[in-house]
Amino acid sequence: MSVPHLLGGALVGVIAVGLARTIARARRVPLRSEWTRIPSVRGSRSLAVHARVSDDAETSLPPIVMVHGYGIGSSYFVPLADRLLHDAHVYAPDLPGHGPSDHDVCPLGTRESAAALAAWLDANGLRRAVLVGHSAGSQVVAEVAARRPDLAAGVVLVAPASDPAARSVVRQLERAIRGVPFERPDLALWVALDFVRSGGGVLATELRALISHRLEDVLPHVRVPVRVVRGRWDQLVPQRWAETVARVANAPPPTVVRRWSHAVHYEDPDAVAAIVLELAGAVVANDPS
Repeated sequence: MSVPHLLGGALVGVIAVGLARTIARARRVPLRSEWTRIPSVRGSRSLAVHARVSDDAETSLPPIVMVHGYGIGSSYFVPLADRLLHDAHVYAPDLPGHGPSDHDVCPLGTRESAAALAAWLDANGLRRAVLVGHSAGSQVVAEVAARRPDLAAGVVLVAPASDPAARSVVRQLERAIRGVPFERPDLALWVALDFVRSGGGVLATELRALISHRLEDVLPHVRVPVRVVRGRWDQLVPQRWAETVARVANAPPPTVVRRWSHAVHYEDPDAVAAIVLELAGAVVANDPS
């Protein structure tokens, strides 16, 4: 057998072992699967939407709903959910076209994904939740908070997309590649699995939507408290853009988590959990009822 074949076999073996360990760790987190049927955004049928859900906790905090970013599903929210589930009811849905959830008739753009999320929240009777969005998920939760203020008590924008200075496919890809060395290696396993499940149509549609969506135009219509978080080495979300997002949202300055890059909630879930719980506590403290 040639050296390239041996190296290739070794690489496949390392990836397989890493994937098995990552999945095993995820399964140890006490989350259960729930399925909810919601109306199709693009058609007349209904869609089965999967979510990872924590068991009920004794808490006065609002529910926490975590919304994934581009192409990936809720899988990479498991470490953050593990840090939150003892303090609040935690939900991590896979929006249509992601994870095991049904695909809609056609892939959804940002506002359509927000409509699907709102339908899922309605179907589960969730009101005044803390919505945590990562990357493109930040765009989705901002749309929900702006259009359906009854559904959101607070919003956490983790690595919010997309910086106006990089609103092209080439610039997005360049920045994403530059950030890879600062991500946890096992994140690539979740990304690869979920990208395959989402498929090319979803990936292409969402990338176009991510680039064209103007978060800075939506945030002035969000009337609930907002927090902004980024990793220090995040190439997709530079400090300047994070500061702009915080300013437009009338939020405190962005929290910068040292060491990590774009998926900072996966890489340092303790730091991000502290921010989410701080906001949830502030929502309760400021609730006039």
